[in-house]
Amino acid sequence: MAWSGGTYTRNNGTFTGSTVWAQDSAAGTNITTGNHDTHDQDLASGINNCLTKDGQNTPTANLPMGGFKHTGAANAAARDSYAAAGQIQDGALAWGGTSSGAANVFAFNLSPAITAYVNGMTVAFLTHQANTSTATLNINSVGATALVLQDGTALVGGEIISGAIIECRYNSSANKFYITSMIGRILAADGSLASPSITFWNDSNRNTGFAHTAENTLDAVVGATQAFQWKLASSAVNYLTATNAATGAGPILAAEGSDTDIDLALTPKGAGKVKTVKDFAINTNKFTVAASSGNTLVAGTLGVTGAATLSSTLGLTGNLTVNTNKALIQASSGAASFGTTTLDAALTVTTSLSSTLGS
Repeated sequence: MAWSGGTYTRNNGTFTGSTVWAQDSAAGTNITTGNHDTHDQDLASGINNCLTKDGQNTPTANLPMGGFKHTGAANAAARDSYAAAGQIQDGALAWGGTSSGAANVFAFNLSPAITAYVNGMTVAFLTHQANTSTATLNINSVGATALVLQDGTALVGGEIISGAIIECRYNSSANKFYITSMIGRILAADGSLASPSITFWNDSNRNTGFAHTAENTLDAVVGATQAFQWKLASSAVNYLTATNAATGAGPILAAEGSDTDIDLALTPKGAGKVKTVKDFAINTNKFTVAASSGNTLVAGTLGVTGAATLSSTLGLTGNLTVNTNKALIQASSGAASFGTTTLDAALTVTTSLSSTLGS
């Protein structure tokens, strides 16, 4: 009978159990070769159904562990070996170490070695270089396979930085490894003003952030409304910086770049104007007002501290009051012409006056 239901029972062909010889004696059966051979063969069959500890035989069916476990297991060294829990916790089976290879080639070996790429296979490695163009991955010399972004887009350069840990997963239908970890360049969809591609966690409407609505532009979006836009100028070398300030000082908008002298241009749209809500203080030794066409209009009081040089016609629609101890009017050619002029101090005239002066 040997093993049955997980229990081994002795059998000599006539009786079974732990007292087969006593049962023979009680039955008046003398020692017979048949009973001995049957009994001994039953023992041999039972032994043959056991696994040897030196690995001389193998199971012929699944082995239920009954809630127990194998202990003291060594790390797996082949793909058909049990993996020790430590190997899995340490990530050793899918860790390739530091990669190697020529420019834009990333190669490493796994242990145990793989012989083919399988759909869903996940690996990780430490990069030995940055990519400057499209890149490939080669594991255990199975073959160079394209590395792509999560959406399958080919790399263009700068996505992988040297010394970074890269995780990727193989897609057999595309025969590519998809990078699933954070990479050197953050890439996002273009988005729109109504739905920016880069938003913020606590913005429940997901409509405040940044969007790319046109080539070489970046829009700052607040509540699905365009708040600011950056644009690229052809062959640009100069740019604008904004610097905050400590108590008692004001923030600074400044022109920066490779040029030595850089203007800062404020350009209204259409007939619009550049306006200041409060006082406009110019801290410079020279203030130039140049109108490309028409007139330069000052509505209100224009106070000038220091010398003011007029290089063209000054048209006044109201009174001109000169608050100084000396008013010097000098015409480079022709006559200085006045209507009624009221002077509160001495008037020096270095050319003819073609009107009546009221004193």
